[in-house]
Amino acid sequence: MSILDFAKEHGIVLGLGQRIFLKSIYGIPFDDSEKITVFDPTKIFSKEMTEKEATEFISAVGFLRKQDGVESKTSVLNFKRRSGTTMMICLVLGYELKRLLDMDNPQEASRLPAHSILAALLSCPTTYQANMLLDNFKHIFRGYKWFLDHKDRENESSISFKTKNDISKGVKGSIILISKSSISKKLRGHNCFFAAIDEDTYHKNDKALFQAFYPSVSSFEHGKIMVVSTDWLPKNEFLSSLEMQDDVCEMEAYSAFMNPNSMRSEDILMEIKRNRKGFQLEFGY
Repeated sequence: MSILDFAKEHGIVLGLGQRIFLKSIYGIPFDDSEKITVFDPTKIFSKEMTEKEATEFISAVGFLRKQDGVESKTSVLNFKRRSGTTMMICLVLGYELKRLLDMDNPQEASRLPAHSILAALLSCPTTYQANMLLDNFKHIFRGYKWFLDHKDRENESSISFKTKNDISKGVKGSIILISKSSISKKLRGHNCFFAAIDEDTYHKNDKALFQAFYPSVSSFEHGKIMVVSTDWLPKNEFLSSLEMQDDVCEMEAYSAFMNPNSMRSEDILMEIKRNRKGFQLEFGY
């Protein structure tokens, strides 16, 4: 099952830009037949394009860098407000978690000792933000059978899941999702199959976090690190250096391209009238 099929199965409707980004990080070819409506930042003007044509368009007004046909370990999301970054983090995490839960023994498949704890780490500048990100994940997937069948223990900053092997042996869950602020030492030292560094521009130690996450994530066949930056603020040194790496998938885009249903045209025009420069910084280009 592809990431797009997984989204559809869980009732998640993807915007054009969201679909392009997910296809980019999973190495899925872009469609070059069906025409889709692409809006400008104000949603006043539009043009019909295929996905492939839309990638060329966004490369001109924003940015898209990826390796064709290759699944990326690291992705950088430079999107404007209301682009759906939280949803995309949760979707990729859910997809990778379910891939592990579908295995008989994900530890063995990952060449790790039996009952090693596998972790997904959600890092935000504050504990409150990190817990909210975890809450969003729970809200999206809690009602589904695979989630309920495997869920073990839960509190406000973590939730654990039992693998098929854990269930057969009657032991506690060996996969855990952890949400912590970026300064927490508890984010280090895990067998990490997924990590999200959200609101990267506000992190003070993002480079150290990435260096702590990457060796573990890269050892998993489908390991993922997602770095979400606030595109309307200057990029820091770490983000600029990360974007120079060849194996990183990076995309920059405005709100109406990523998620055209996030704002109505009349609301956009009102925001432009109220603060044109602010709109360009936070929603446009």
